[in-house]
Amino acid sequence: MQCNIAGQGLQWRNTHCIVPGRRVCRRPVQAAAKKTSEETAPEKTIGSRVRRSILLGGIPIGLGAAFEIKARPPVPEGFTEQRDDQQTLLGKEYLDRALDLYNSGEYKKAVEEYSKVAAVVPRDYTLCMKSYLGRRDAYKRLGMTKEASADDRREWAWGRGIRWPGWYIATAILVRNQFVDN
Repeated sequence: MQCNIAGQGLQWRNTHCIVPGRRVCRRPVQAAAKKTSEETAPEKTIGSRVRRSILLGGIPIGLGAAFEIKARPPVPEGFTEQRDDQQTLLGKEYLDRALDLYNSGEYKKAVEEYSKVAAVVPRDYTLCMKSYLGRRDAYKRLGMTKEASADDRREWAWGRGIRWPGWYIATAILVRNQFVDN
């Protein structure tokens, strides 16, 4: 390799052409062949895709379970976790009575009946959701927006548990991305 500077005493030291006492020019460095992302990315085998889809698919389901545990009301003292048909029937009676009161325009009494439903069957998802939504509407009719918002948040958080389809949609998207190349 020759330096473009004419003169005597030129030496090559690493990548520089040296004239005694000063640096004159750089030796042309051959550009390393750039690797494409396909060459640098590890090959996706079926096993690695399955492992990644299991790991990624568990994230939304785990979040849904966390929402379910956090938002579900605690079990009151003396309340059994097992479903009691008598309690469920009593909760349905309170719910029907609350709905009748709401439809007749007696919103204060309807709020009391909706509250009884949540007290009798606090862990029954369907009855409690109907109770919270009905009580929220009754609170809105009474102009009690703070209480209505509290019931709305309670219903929203509990409703985002395992039963919310968004967790399954997110899981399907994450798993699909492991098997479909863009």
